[in-house]
Amino acid sequence: ATVFRFPEIKAIKKVTMSSKEAIDTIHAGGGLAVMAHPMGQRHGDESFEDYKPRMYRIMDRMIEYGVDGILLSSRSFW
Repeated sequence: ATVFRFPEIKAIKKVTMSSKEAIDTIHAGGGLAVMAHPMGQRHGDESFEDYKPRMYRIMDRMIEYGVDGILLSSRSFW
């Protein structure tokens, strides 16, 4: 059961934007931009040690773009 089965939801125009544009759009609407689960950017067979430098580059870029927070864990992972 997903909301995307409803025609009125399917009819909404999808827009692709960069991370910077998304952060700016969220801020323009008065919201806080939070990057969720940076570990989710890890490639399937990539070790944490191999991923760590790339993760730091991604997180540094998000901070440069103005992200307000980084969600590292949630109750669904406990």
